[in-house]
Amino acid sequence: QDAWTQAQAAELRRQIDQARADHVPRVAWPGAEVRSWRGALHAMAPPREIPAEWESAWNGESLALPGNAGMLRLLATGRKPDRVGLPPLRVRFRRGGERIKPAGDAHTRELRDLLQDAGIPPWQRARIPLVFDGEALIAVGDLWINAAGMALFESLAARLVWDRAD
Repeated sequence: QDAWTQAQAAELRRQIDQARADHVPRVAWPGAEVRSWRGALHAMAPPREIPAEWESAWNGESLALPGNAGMLRLLATGRKPDRVGLPPLRVRFRRGGERIKPAGDAHTRELRDLLQDAGIPPWQRARIPLVFDGEALIAVGDLWINAAGMALFESLAARLVWDRAD
């Protein structure tokens, strides 16, 4: 076991020493992995796979996300709603090229840039649920919500909550 651990440490050190700036060194073994990102080591259980094309209709009820990515739900704020029911919403994960104009932000931003600027580790970025109304991205988990999404959830006297599982 010590030789295996020493070999893993040596491999991680080699990857860190040779890594490009946009690379996240990673050493894995059954049930665990260690990644190096932004000068820190992150030890964790390997994240479960999320099917690339997974998508679900969402009516605001609790929605268990695949790959142990958590639960998406609406939480009542306690005031009387202005309307009842959601339009048909869809939930899926990143596929690339998504853009959103967060409420209060003057500009539409690429999701990639928002995630990087927020310091969200690369291995977590693909696990954040995206909420769409038609083709419009209205929410990125409960991290960023556009003005239309905010108005919709406020009209329901609810707020969007993403309960993270891992």
